[in-house]
Amino acid sequence: MRKFCPVAYIASVGIVTQLNAQSVNWRELTNELVSTNSSTRDAARDKMLSVIIPKLISESPEAVDRDLQEILKASAGGSDDVQREISALFFTLAYDRPDGTISLNRIVPLLLSQMHDRTPRIRYNAILSISNLKPPMPAEAEAVLMQALGDNDKKVVRGAAYGVARFSLQSSASANALANVMYQEQDKSTLISIVRTVGYVHVINPVVIGKLGEVMMSKDADVSKEALVAAGQLGKSASVLLQTVEALATSSVNSEIAQTAQDVAAKIGGGK
Repeated sequence: MRKFCPVAYIASVGIVTQLNAQSVNWRELTNELVSTNSSTRDAARDKMLSVIIPKLISESPEAVDRDLQEILKASAGGSDDVQREISALFFTLAYDRPDGTISLNRIVPLLLSQMHDRTPRIRYNAILSISNLKPPMPAEAEAVLMQALGDNDKKVVRGAAYGVARFSLQSSASANALANVMYQEQDKSTLISIVRTVGYVHVINPVVIGKLGEVMMSKDADVSKEALVAAGQLGKSASVLLQTVEALATSSVNSEIAQTAQDVAAKIGGGK
């Protein structure tokens, strides 16, 4: 799904006002989104991106809930293509609405069930949706997200890692689950994604930080550097890794790793 365009949003304020006064025919719209006629499909997507999504993002929780009821009706019994379009819409709303846990509560049961869907794209969108709900994620999602760390689709694993990382800020179970997928034999792109997530979410659980120290000793320069950068993002909370970081700064034959390690040592060492 294409990114939301602010310019298109401003240009369509008049249409949004009109839509606020009338309901969207969601069954018709979703069918148009997956139409084999390119003109019909493109027109539906333009309408969705420039008009309907901005409306769903900005309207009240009560109003968006009414739309969700109709979307769920359209989703029931829909084709795989329709399900993918709707799951992508749910992710967009979860990502952009600051009150998603409340305003999108109606779709949480569906998202949890979709995390077991046979289609990887639907599983991925459902996981991203749950992982981006704010301010807190639904507590019932924790176990499902941890289970998704073992999914056979690496994109799904990377998406689940974000949600598990958020839970790990308060949950030792999630922190342990996250640490368990930070192993050297892990798929490289997946390991790098998880390491970046640790830094971005600011996961300061001791078990996870310990794993981060192991990862930064990887023989793969890309993996080692990403682990160093993540440690730098954690700041003094990662001070337990100072000795490892300083060792890399002085002994690494890779000049980029050595320089990165020097910079990170200054950040986590507290001016030592």
